[in-house]
Amino acid sequence: MHGTPKEIFSRVDELKKYRMDVPQVTMLADALIQKGVPLPKGILRREELVDALCQLS
Repeated sequence: MHGTPKEIFSRVDELKKYRMDVPQVTMLADALIQKGVPLPKGILRREELVDALCQLS
């Protein structure tokens, strides 16, 4: 895979397909995105997720 960590970890399904480890916060953010929550892809840290969620209100 080529790209920045954000670009690579934004492809959660592909990473899982190749049995690669995905940070839990990244998997949680991806699950929220799949449910329609407008979050940026490739969240890698808790702080990023919290900031993105706080900006939704």
